[in-house]
Amino acid sequence: MADNDMHYNRIYSQAPASETGRPAPGSGSNPPAYPGNSSSPGTGGSGSNSPAPDAPGSDRPGSNNPPSGSPGSDRPGDPTPPPEQKPSAPSQPPQLPDAPGSSSRPWMPPYPAWPGYPTVPSQNYGQVRFLNASTGSSSVNVSIDGSSYFAGAGFASLSAYDWISDGFHTVTIRSASGLRSILLQQTFPFLAGQKVTLVLTDAADGSLDLVRVVDTGCSNLPSNSACFRFANMTWPGSYFDLMLGNEMVFRNISYQSVSSYKQAIAGNYQFTVVAASGYAFIRELPLIILGAEGVSVTAHESILIFSAAIAAGNDYTAYLIGNTWSTAGLQILLAQD
Repeated sequence: MADNDMHYNRIYSQAPASETGRPAPGSGSNPPAYPGNSSSPGTGGSGSNSPAPDAPGSDRPGSNNPPSGSPGSDRPGDPTPPPEQKPSAPSQPPQLPDAPGSSSRPWMPPYPAWPGYPTVPSQNYGQVRFLNASTGSSSVNVSIDGSSYFAGAGFASLSAYDWISDGFHTVTIRSASGLRSILLQQTFPFLAGQKVTLVLTDAADGSLDLVRVVDTGCSNLPSNSACFRFANMTWPGSYFDLMLGNEMVFRNISYQSVSSYKQAIAGNYQFTVVAASGYAFIRELPLIILGAEGVSVTAHESILIFSAAIAAGNDYTAYLIGNTWSTAGLQILLAQD
């Protein structure tokens, strides 16, 4: 074995320079420029004793190339970086989250609804609501220009505000049962930016009537204050006063009339409805405030006593509705405008 090794080493050392894969360093007049034998300054020109690296890709013993398996190499001794890898498509489509409360079906966020009636205040729209204060009618349906606004409205029913465009509109009241015949039909003006309550009342001739009440409240209120007013929607020919203890708050409010708003300090109040005195000299409270009620009502006949919780920053209307001879009786409906 030792003889064979010596034989191969001798053959290798005697091999011509051309058989080693490159010219011997410093041989020839114009040898090829390899790293280590270049004549350029600073590169260890010809005649340099620095060993020159083998040609790229060489992996034979004695090679000065990076060792096989060097980082970033895709084959032994190759310093070339691997080609850029393009991202591959996902093997599965992205999974949508499950619907809330469900783990079996995917859920997608709802798309915005197609525009219809405005859901925010608009310069071309006002607001309207409906109150049924009639004791002589059964439940009714209310429509405006053929569009339903309030259905199955019984006595003392109050709807929420709904949007209505600026201009004149026809309001139709129909019976909610039976033949659904038209009970009343009237045309009213509606203004942009204005709130209105339409009150259905009993007329003197036994028919029905609609009263248009504008719900424009106070503005620039002091802190801890609200607005309060009183409305008589009972029967034709009636007049009432509203008292706070022995102090007059609103005087001589006639049928289908609404008082002006007054500033009220936030708090819980107990008001008394009495028959109108008719005395014009009785002073009214300029401001509704707790502690101003004084003594209990003694000089006036009490018809109805009610409590009202008044919160700061709100507008309120106390509607007196019904009568004293029907099963409905007299009652107060306190509405926030």
